Amino acid sequence: EGEKKLRIMEELLKRGAKDVEMLKVKNKKFQRELDNVKAAATERFRGLELQVSNLEREAEKFGAFLKSGAQHDGIAYANERNEGFGTSIQETRNSVPSFDKSASKMPPT
Repeated sequence: EGEKKLRIMEELLKRGAKDVEMLKVKNKKFQRELDNVKAAATERFRGLELQVSNLEREAEKFGAFLKSGAQHDGIAYANERNEGFGTSIQETRNSVPSFDKSASKMPPT
């Protein structure tokens, strides 16, 4: 009776140890995935910050242009500036890693 209980307890300990190891492996995997998501979210946020900064700079330039008295050419100026700015937006989009699409659902930390 006592030996049987001892064997059962030893078996339970072995199973528990295997479960702990399995959970450690899964935890490491999830941690790597989380790190990838964080890195992608951070890069995406930096790209968006760059776009906002560029927009603010362009708005200041356009405001100065309008204040200079050349309002009648404002649309042509805006179109010209937007063409160049569109390229920088595309470059920013291309620089954002796309290895983990779930990053767009999570704010940067």
